Amino acid sequence: KPTTKKAAISVREWNYDERNKKHFKNIILAFVKTCINRGYTVDFLSTCQGLKMYKDDSKLAQEIYYSLEEEYQNKVTVLSDYFLFNDFYKKLEEYEFVVGTRLHMCITSVTKNIPAFNISYEVKGKECYEYLGLSDYSIDYNEDSEKALISFNNFIYNSDKIREHLKKIIPKIHIEALDDFNFFIHKITSI
Repeated sequence: KPTTKKAAISVREWNYDERNKKHFKNIILAFVKTCINRGYTVDFLSTCQGLKMYKDDSKLAQEIYYSLEEEYQNKVTVLSDYFLFNDFYKKLEEYEFVVGTRLHMCITSVTKNIPAFNISYEVKGKECYEYLGLSDYSIDYNEDSEKALISFNNFIYNSDKIREHLKKIIPKIHIEALDDFNFFIHKITSI
């Protein structure tokens, strides 16, 4: 667990399935303020930024940053650099917890035993968190703001318990994944 109180937030614009960007931004603003009011600094960090040919999540993060009052902006950094995977994986160690809109941000975090709160814009996020036994910490992209904040506060309050849960569940899932992989390899090599 890091010694400094830092949180990472990953955002993603999703303009499909009747999702509302303004509502999503309001949820993120509330999360940022909650973190700062609890003594955390916040970095906007994403797995998808810094590449000209792909959607750059740091642009939405910058929009959210400029919507914050100056007292909050002073405790927020928007990271817009491109990270190679190993550098990104190491960077995650700085954070006590992560808020991930992209599911792979959450998955990458939990494999490092870092609690991750999921904002799901597709069913895969909710299903993944059900599988992990963390469904209380996955909300819809346009969740009711009050419910979203309650879930997020519970997540922060329970982050140590989540960390302990991850220590138990991730090794089990790793074994299941290896078993599935070996089964698949056996099937295609025996054809």
